[in-house]
Amino acid sequence: MAARLKETKIETAYQTACAACAAAYSAQPVRQPDGSTLLLCMAGRVSRAFERLAAAQLAGQDTTRLREGIDVLSKAAQKAMKDAASAASAWAATAAAVGETVEPLQCYPPPCTCIGCQGEQQRQQVATTRAQATEAIYALLDGYGSDAPRLLGYVDGASETKQRDLLWASLKRIADAMIAYRSACAAVGDQPDWRGLLCP
Repeated sequence: MAARLKETKIETAYQTACAACAAAYSAQPVRQPDGSTLLLCMAGRVSRAFERLAAAQLAGQDTTRLREGIDVLSKAAQKAMKDAASAASAWAATAAAVGETVEPLQCYPPPCTCIGCQGEQQRQQVATTRAQATEAIYALLDGYGSDAPRLLGYVDGASETKQRDLLWASLKRIADAMIAYRSACAAVGDQPDWRGLLCP
């Protein structure tokens, strides 16, 4: 009987943790201004709200209410995530109190793939590929203090196959990074800022 009560207590704590984690990290139906419904997690809702704010700013609209809404939504997301972490810890503690070990992350849902999260991942990809392209360019052109840029050494030794190969490899790395950056920009409907790669 005592063993059954312990199992029930652990299971209840687990279900509570799963519910809290789902509320914080799983997509839920969210009514949109046009009356439609989108499945969005809390982070996705915040991300979409910032997209609306950016669009409103570009259009010259008053963004006071949007900013207020984002503040409320951000606080709600933070609270939901805090509640999820607390519930997961409570489940682990409940199990530990009776000598059982559990994996606290088990009560968390899989990574969210809602449209808000996808958009955020795409924007992060733009930033990542831009940084990689800039790094590739500077690896060839930057003198790194008193050292001469690699480009000069490669050109000076251009009569040697090894130096030409190194120059080609550097140029190929830059081109590949630029192509990845262009693709990432296209995914979010932006134009690449090529000049910005030289002035990060």
